[in-house]
Amino acid sequence: IVDEPPPPVVPAIVGDGVAERAIPNPPLPWKRSREGGIVLLVEGKDGRTFENKVSSYDLYPIDRAFNLGQSKETQQWRAHLPHAETRDIVIEAACFVDDKQLRARLADHGLYTSKFMEIKEYMSAYIQELQRLTPTAAQYNHLGWVDDYSKFVLPGKVILSDGTQGPAQLAKVAATAEGYMTKRGTIQKQIELLNFYNDKRYVKHQMFVLASLASPLLYATGHNGVVIHETGESGASKSSALLTAASFWGDPKRYVINCTEKGATQLYQSTRLGVLNNLPCCLDEITSIKEEV
Repeated sequence: IVDEPPPPVVPAIVGDGVAERAIPNPPLPWKRSREGGIVLLVEGKDGRTFENKVSSYDLYPIDRAFNLGQSKETQQWRAHLPHAETRDIVIEAACFVDDKQLRARLADHGLYTSKFMEIKEYMSAYIQELQRLTPTAAQYNHLGWVDDYSKFVLPGKVILSDGTQGPAQLAKVAATAEGYMTKRGTIQKQIELLNFYNDKRYVKHQMFVLASLASPLLYATGHNGVVIHETGESGASKSSALLTAASFWGDPKRYVINCTEKGATQLYQSTRLGVLNNLPCCLDEITSIKEEV
């Protein structure tokens, strides 16, 4: 009888909600210990099985993904350190097969071990077990449409052409979108607030706001991109319209990029444009941008 702790669980997107996804326990002869850590089951000369402790840290893979743009696999490991500290570690396949790189990556995240090779063997067996039981997730470098327009990527999920949703993992640069693309309130409340612009005096504002909502459909027009520029007297509700346009996609004040000298750099602006892809990139105070830029 092998006494094991329950399988670890991680959040997973199901439809519009979040549920728990169980990670299977590692294959024998490896075992997660109820006391915490990893053990290797070894059979003695008398036929009895005993536990050889490999690590005092509980460690397991929580995700595997293949980056479609870069053609490489990455894994995400979760380690439970002393004092209830949890660390998630991204391991590229190239790093996993390079002992020097892998030792350094683990040490960077606080995992120090005298049994490095045993831990590597354990994770190799564990990842092969995940590979056998679950399909590899796709990792994306940007949000919006994939090349064949069959999927639309948002932080944490991908929407398929039949309306169903699945999990999505973002590459390192694109993952920054999770910080400014958040959901609050209800669609009913948003519609109620948008009624502010339901006035013939705000036709220009309506066009500006609705262009943001319709941005995923722009590809169907044959245009690679468009720039919509608000200009007018101070106090004409230009910034409010920009924040409203941004509110479809995330936290308005964080989604909008400040282009003043104390705001975002040119590199950050360009990177954000690439990450958002088919989503609108909202820039404020663009008169602060130097003419050559």
